[in-house]
Amino acid sequence: MPDPKKYDLFRLFVPTEGKVMYFAKKLMEEYLYLDDQWRDYTTIHRILNGYVNNERMNVIYEIGDFDGILGFTDIIPGWKAHMTFKLWNKERWGPDFVRQAKQFIQEVFTELRLVRLETGSPDPRIVKMARMVNFIIEGVRKKEFSWDGKLYDNTMLAIVK
Repeated sequence: MPDPKKYDLFRLFVPTEGKVMYFAKKLMEEYLYLDDQWRDYTTIHRILNGYVNNERMNVIYEIGDFDGILGFTDIIPGWKAHMTFKLWNKERWGPDFVRQAKQFIQEVFTELRLVRLETGSPDPRIVKMARMVNFIIEGVRKKEFSWDGKLYDNTMLAIVK
């Protein structure tokens, strides 16, 4: 994986109890971050434990001073991976973030010899950011995501070599 020392915005996520609790709170409360069916603390802790301790290859990076996360999960080197992106400090949005994220993602793509990197979100802000770092929209899953009982379309994106 890329050397985070090259980037001032990305460093490996170290899952301390305080960070896990904070991350869980953000997943529970931030608009369009996690579907209703997964938004309870027991499930969230199971998800986070899976990210950190799963037998599949997962790598999670903190953004800035834990202003968000950029995760690469279910990595199959030489083929594909899934990207998870959550940014709860909106002040991080900007040209420097886009530039570094684009470079960082390209390094991950190259180093893992990926053919496909995929992501998805019901949040138009995340979709916009994904497009800024070279993801293309592959499709929209209608009424697939539920937030506080309201249904949203989920946009599926990918970078394909």
